[in-house]
Amino acid sequence: MESLKPEKEKPLFNLKETLQIAKHLLNDYSEKIPDSLVSGEEGERLLKIQTNWFHAVLTVLEIVKHHVEFKREIVPIEIINLSSYLSSDKFKKRERNTREDINQANRALELSLGLLSKFKDKEE
Repeated sequence: MESLKPEKEKPLFNLKETLQIAKHLLNDYSEKIPDSLVSGEEGERLLKIQTNWFHAVLTVLEIVKHHVEFKREIVPIEIINLSSYLSSDKFKKRERNTREDINQANRALELSLGLLSKFKDKEE
């Protein structure tokens, strides 16, 4: 008898690329929070406080979720919750991002790195 569950599609991005992007977002961006709002064109370009950084984090989290589901493992609730929050209207309509937002995203990236590293080690 055939399984009623559809086959999971293989993730579009490989583990190595996703690991590199997650490490870049975690390590190469500054946690400095300027006194005034800045665009990507002003001052330091790689600031975690900027909305574009959070968009990139959301993209990585969605890719990680896909990898975890493909491996038929349980997606950690921290990744699910942050992914939902970053894609919510509540987050999108905020005037400023906060230190707590950065801390949550950092924790989710660290968790993602741990998961992806585990999967990568199994593949090698």
